[in-house]
Amino acid sequence: MKKMLHSSLLVAGTSIGAGLLALPMTSVNIGIGLLTVTILLMLFVSYHTSMMVVRLNEIYQTPASVVDIAKKHGDKLTFGMLSASFYGLSFAVLTAYFSGLADTVSKNWSLNYNGVVIACGIGLFLCLCLKETVFANLNSVFVLLLVGIISASVFTIGFSNVPSELLLASPQWNEIPTFLPVIFCSFVMQMICPHVYAYLEHDVGKVRFAIFIGLLLIVTVYLSWTVCVLTKIFESSPEFFQQMQVHQVSVGELTKFLCKASGSDLIETLLKFLTVFGITTSAIGVAVGMMHALGTHMPKSAARIVICFVPTVINFLCPNAFVAIFAIVGVICTVFTVFGPYRLLKTSGERITISYCICWWVGAAVVICECLHVVR
Repeated sequence: MKKMLHSSLLVAGTSIGAGLLALPMTSVNIGIGLLTVTILLMLFVSYHTSMMVVRLNEIYQTPASVVDIAKKHGDKLTFGMLSASFYGLSFAVLTAYFSGLADTVSKNWSLNYNGVVIACGIGLFLCLCLKETVFANLNSVFVLLLVGIISASVFTIGFSNVPSELLLASPQWNEIPTFLPVIFCSFVMQMICPHVYAYLEHDVGKVRFAIFIGLLLIVTVYLSWTVCVLTKIFESSPEFFQQMQVHQVSVGELTKFLCKASGSDLIETLLKFLTVFGITTSAIGVAVGMMHALGTHMPKSAARIVICFVPTVINFLCPNAFVAIFAIVGVICTVFTVFGPYRLLKTSGERITISYCICWWVGAAVVICECLHVVR
């Protein structure tokens, strides 16, 4: 039971964090109705794409990443496609996490941006050096603290009486090409499925349950938090809400505004730590998936250095690129989470279910939106 709890919290923690900041900023023109429907759709897609990875591990009787499975059992095209997408996606989201954390911390505590980026790299390296049991306990504590802070913030900021202007707002369809890739990437946690499969000793029933509970927690947190944030901003500062609608608000500015609008010193302090815990759990989850993959090709000490060094350097070269990164990694994300596993299952002779086909078409929609966003 304890292992299942750790696994569910790892699944939840891998996704929760970045989406807390990106979703309010990109869904402000979408409307709560369409936001709710899309989040439920992402629950469906994330669960079944995760089951694709678990099924591949089950077929080949080994807890391995889709990249390693493609190397051993797929063709060169599939292996190249998955390798590029996995490492591209992992380093891109780690860079985004470092950027979002550095931007928020530097603005709320008046610290140097580059100094915070370096601290992120060192902190992640130290986490990856921990033993598995210590690491699992630490990650679970971070996730529980994160959920506790979100719950306290939601109840304090106020979750009732959602304005009809938000609840019944018509979506601005020209915002969909930006919104859909961001929400799709906010549910990415498939890279840690092999770790969960191994951690739960190949018991597929327990793996399914742990992943589903973790995803339910993600949906609950994302929906309640995003609605709460948009409601508070809409009621307390129409001017700031309009700035969000024209995308003139950074991650740090959003967090700083919520701290001031909370009206409570305690909640203001908790909100400042919200980003820290949220992005920390996400970064840890992605880093674990990368360690599982890189550890088969190089010494673990070297893998830790590579995982922490690359996003640190990129942030020095391209600072404050949090939302921009999430809006342009949709294609990479779909290749790794949908198209690659789908192709491997088809090659293995596995029956392709309707659920997998729906995931494929959703992935295709994300790719189209991404292309439209880039063209614009």
